[in-house]
Amino acid sequence: MTLWSARVGDGLHPAVEEFLRGDDAELLPYDCAATLVHAGRLVAAGLLTASELAEVEETLAGLEWEPGDEDVHTLIERKLGDVGRKIHAGRSRNDQVAAAFRLYVGDACAEAAAAIRAFAAVLLDRAEADANTPMPGYT
Repeated sequence: MTLWSARVGDGLHPAVEEFLRGDDAELLPYDCAATLVHAGRLVAAGLLTASELAEVEETLAGLEWEPGDEDVHTLIERKLGDVGRKIHAGRSRNDQVAAAFRLYVGDACAEAAAAIRAFAAVLLDRAEADANTPMPGYT
């Protein structure tokens, strides 16, 4: 059962379902990180207990993507059980998605920047190696 099945019905084409799931598995570590920070804030606010936070930490540490789940957010909520329902206090699903995407994009940008720096270093090494190599020119 999906969150949207009441509005859409349960007769979606498998290709549409696959598209809606997207590449959620890539977001799992980021969603777990954001959920863990949020859980810590809920403890500070008195909405979660220290033992519930420990349960969240333990569950999130061993969490793996399961293709049958609608998305990573549903997976996290399901695995956390009762605590998973409390975890939404002060944070909507949209907030959860936005936080996971922000963390993901930050890592993706850092990875791209590192690749660009490595490529530039190779170009510089090549230019230095061939600094005195004659090169025909055309006008």
